Amino acid sequence: MRHLTIAGLALSLSLAAAPAVAAVIDGTGGNDRLTGTSRADVIRGLGGRDVLQGRSGPDVLRGGPDADMVFGDGGRDLLVGGTGRDVLSGGPGGDRLRGGAGADSLTDGVITELSAEPGDDLLRAGPGDDFLGVTGGQDRVFADTGDDELKTIDDGVVDTIDCGDGTDSVTYFEVDGEGGIDPLDVLIGCEQVSEAR
Repeated sequence: MRHLTIAGLALSLSLAAAPAVAAVIDGTGGNDRLTGTSRADVIRGLGGRDVLQGRSGPDVLRGGPDADMVFGDGGRDLLVGGTGRDVLSGGPGGDRLRGGAGADSLTDGVITELSAEPGDDLLRAGPGDDFLGVTGGQDRVFADTGDDELKTIDDGVVDTIDCGDGTDSVTYFEVDGEGGIDPLDVLIGCEQVSEAR
């Protein structure tokens, strides 16, 4: 078990026989292009419109406050967007993608966890059993194949959720004691729809 603390975000990564962190790579306040190594890297974009690329190791890539492009490539990566309009793409490993408060685009081939914060987001999962979390904004979610689990809220705007093939579930959670299943949402191919009590 490896524990990292990055800008107040505490992470616990469980990686089988994970190598030591090869590099901690920080950007500047400007527009940077940061590329990791083939080992486990921590890459932080900081300010500016950055391009972060992790390569093949199990990496942690964190965008900054501006619109960033974050690519995990191979390995089991954690990609975290900032407050800007970010593009996060994990690659072929079993990745975790977390969008920030901006209108983000998140996509991956094999996902273990994908979540977005308020903003008009596009979430595109891949084959496999995925976990997707959506809060606020007019979102479009494409879960693809596999038995997927999606958690969301009744935010009063139209979300389009295409669960794809498999046995999928959508659970709506209350916010400040209010909410339920959002009647405005368009649900496609979602076998189980429920409210959390």
